[in-house]
Amino acid sequence: MGLALAKMTRDKFVADAAIRARTSGIPKPEEEKAIAKLYLPLMVDGPADLDVLDKMKEWIQQRFGQ
Repeated sequence: MGLALAKMTRDKFVADAAIRARTSGIPKPEEEKAIAKLYLPLMVDGPADLDVLDKMKEWIQQRFGQ
């Protein structure tokens, strides 16, 4: 199923990622699943659609396991 998504601008992503890093901490480079869960949702501009969130969660589970 294709989803029409607006890509986050680089500047907005960097700003939002910095806020997340301050509030949630920065995962270690080898903690790929934690990195994906923390930053993947920031890559889409606008309010999070449930279908988008489900696809992100599904991808993370397929890539890194439960």
